[in-house]
Amino acid sequence: MKPSLMMYGLLLLASLCFSQDSQAKIYQCEVDGKIVFQDHLCEVVDSQTEVAIIENIKSDFSDEERKLINSNEVAIGMSEKAVLKSRGEPDAVHRSGRGGEQWVYQGEDGRMLQVIMKNGKVFDWRD
Repeated sequence: MKPSLMMYGLLLLASLCFSQDSQAKIYQCEVDGKIVFQDHLCEVVDSQTEVAIIENIKSDFSDEERKLINSNEVAIGMSEKAVLKSRGEPDAVHRSGRGGEQWVYQGEDGRMLQVIMKNGKVFDWRD
């Protein structure tokens, strides 16, 4: 039995799923009348379709944390490690006498995000 083109596409998507810390867009393009799958935009071709966005994050994050990381968001209860993955290193860290920390992120648009960390988790946040 000859494998179908769709099978090749599914195998390509599956192989990308198993690479750690990756996010890839896969494009289905028609080139010279043939369907091809690639990880970059199609050049001048007959047609192009974005097949899927594959988002993989190491399994040491919960499903909810993965969603927050993929959307660059922060939520109460999120781990320090997940916040760092989602937002990167803070622009400033202010320590509290009560054992907590305030992580400050300055956005390019001038908005500021403040994340209050306590015992390794987001205790509160404000923007």
